[in-house]
Amino acid sequence: MGSIPTAYLVGRWLGGVDIRKLGSGNVGGNNVGNVVGRWVTFPVGIFDIIKATIPTLIAFYELDLGYGLAFAAGLCALIGHNWSIFIGFYGGRGIGTILGTLVVLFPEGALVLLIPMGIGYLVHNTAGSTIGLLLLPITSLLMDQPAAITWGCFGMIIITALKRIEANRTPLPKGADRRNVILRRLWLDRDIADHEEWLARGLR
Repeated sequence: MGSIPTAYLVGRWLGGVDIRKLGSGNVGGNNVGNVVGRWVTFPVGIFDIIKATIPTLIAFYELDLGYGLAFAAGLCALIGHNWSIFIGFYGGRGIGTILGTLVVLFPEGALVLLIPMGIGYLVHNTAGSTIGLLLLPITSLLMDQPAAITWGCFGMIIITALKRIEANRTPLPKGADRRNVILRRLWLDRDIADHEEWLARGLR
């Protein structure tokens, strides 16, 4: 389920475009919204959430596998979304699928992620998702959540960091700027400081 490339399919069907080659290159709701139209962002985002919610619900409630394996199901959906087997292992950044797991197993964590994202959106700062992700394991520990939840939150951070550095196989620059690009990818999820310039650039 995680590998279903919702944003890619919507881009093809409604815009006749390959969103891997436009905007941020991200196969997710924000990028397809920028390319095709803002109105598609919400339904694509909801479907990306459901891609993790359903397997997590089945694992936790129907199969009664416990927090560890249920969180593992959500992480598998996240990996599938980030590196979809259907489009050559390209994918999105997985915030929707992360939320899909959290709403089932750690709903307070979903709020912890959404609040910085919302503030970041209002002040035009894309670091909100990064801050929210980093707060997840801290919140889990403070709320005395099961160890599987805390470790699962760390897993979300690691998978997201790997995806941001890999950036759908966008090569890193050579020379002095290489370190700065890595840091910007981790913190801002892009290679340059200016967000609008990043979205307007050509990709392939």
